[in-house]
This record gives sequence, structure tokens and C-alpha cells, in this order.
Amino acid sequence: MKADLNDVIEAIEETNEENAPYYCIDTEEIVWPIEGQEENEDENAIRLPSRYERNDYQNMVDFIDTVKDEEAQEWLNNAIHGRGAFRMFRAACEKFHLLEDWYDFEAQAHRDLAAAWCENNGIVWTDEKKQPEKDEDDVSDFLHEDYQAQETEKEKPIREAPAAYHIVEITEKNLMNALYIADEYLHMGKSGSSDLELAQKQLETWKKNGCEVIAASEHGRFIGIAAGKEEADGLCIEAVCVKEDCRRRGIGRMLMHYYEAEHPHVSSLHLLISEDNTAAETFFDHLGYHVLPVKAMRKDRSAK
Repeated sequence: MKADLNDVIEAIEETNEENAPYYCIDTEEIVWPIEGQEENEDENAIRLPSRYERNDYQNMVDFIDTVKDEEAQEWLNNAIHGRGAFRMFRAACEKFHLLEDWYDFEAQAHRDLAAAWCENNGIVWTDEKKQPEKDEDDVSDFLHEDYQAQETEKEKPIREAPAAYHIVEITEKNLMNALYIADEYLHMGKSGSSDLELAQKQLETWKKNGCEVIAASEHGRFIGIAAGKEEADGLCIEAVCVKEDCRRRGIGRMLMHYYEAEHPHVSSLHLLISEDNTAAETFFDHLGYHVLPVKAMRKDRSAK
């Protein structure tokens, strides 16, 4: 499924209490219901965010928090209480020459809502904005990624992933978008053809076992996945993978930072990697992780 983000934004902005559009999966178009016609409840139709979800009032509150001028803040806060809040708010913005700033803020809020809606429903979106260029200095490769030793010097900083990327929880609605990256994870370093059925089972198994499965999304296209869950001794990251053509962009770091930020109460984060995966070891060393010594014991059954 795909959509033009600008069309989604336009539909969200035009949505009102009486008229709400939906996305038709078969035609990949945004459709408005005919007047007098019952709302489309077809399983092939996905309802766009409602006026309530657009939450223009909360957008005004959030904008006020960004205003540094204390007098302007006071005027804006007073304006949004009582009747005519939206009209009074715009008037206050105009008084303090903040109207253009408000329009930019509102447009970005609507854009973020539209992008999140697409990604949460497994819809790949496009727009006219230039895509972020690959950052050759980014050292965010890890786990199943080929990592050149000469490029892993510790003094090179790991940069943040560009804002074009988002973290999305993998659910039943968008699980199919994660099949190819999950398949790549399962077949890294192995021969054999793709097995999307096996990839789907792996994603479902992670979810069934209580893992929080996330994806790094680029315009709705999943370019990295990770699975982790809390255990008695901390948070265990069971899998991380970034698509081969999207490596060295900060995606790996972005996925790891999500778990660190969302689970601040856990005492430690850990994961298992193969002994010969020096790429993973180098990457996590950059992020402040340390290799733990492991004591192994064996019983030779042939001994008498």
C-alpha cells in the first residue's frame, strides 16, 4: 500500500465532525463518503484520523510552550480559554508577530500525524522533500551488518539518525511491511532463498513471547527492526537488524536508544551475539556496552 503524504494531510485538515474520509486499500486512494451514504465499514477501507485525533486545541497548547516571550505566552494562554478560542488565539499570534510561526508549527503537527497514521497502518508514503543522504561517518552498523575494521575507530562519533526516520511499533496492521526485513535478519550470513512465511512466524513468535517489536520507518518503509523484552535481570534485546542498503545512517543507534528511553527503570540492557561478530562488538563498545565474561562448563559423557 502507498499514498502521497500531501493528500493524506489535506484530507486530515478537511475532516470535520460530519464528514470523514477513508483510505481504500484496493485503489490506494483517499475517498470521501457520498452525502447521505452510510460510513464505509469495509475491511478494505482504513479510516483517516478524525477531527478529534487531529486535536487542534492541543496543537495550540504545544505551540505556546515553544514561545519564549513571557508576555506573548501569557496572552496566548488567556486566548485559548473560553468561547472563540481559535479566533482569539490567532489574533494574539498576530499581535506578537507569531502568526507565521504558528502556521509552520500547525503544518508540521498535521504532517507528523499523517506520517504516523501511514506508518501505523502499513502504508508507504512519499512526498517532494529530499531524502536524507547517506552519512559515511555514521558508525551505527551492528549485529548482522558488514562492518569494515578500518572504519571503526573510536574517535569517530556515532551520529543521530535524521528526523526523516521514525520508530513504529509492529502490530497486526503493519506486520506485513516488516516481512522483508525480518527475512533479511533470518538469512544474514546464510545461503538459501527467502522464506516470507518463516519471517512472519518469527515476528509473530516475538510478539507472542512478550517482545516489544519495533521498526525504523522511512516514509512507511521499514528499514530496520528490533525485538526486546523485560526479564528478571534487565531488558534483553533478542534481535536487531538494519537493511543492507540502509546501513551507516544511525538507524542502529536509533533502535537501541528507543529501548533505553522507554525502559529507564531497568537496571541493565543485554543481548547475545556470536563470538565471531566483531562488528556487533565494536558497535556496542561505541555505545558504552561491555563484553561480559562467560564461564562455561561441560560434562564429557564418554569419560568414566
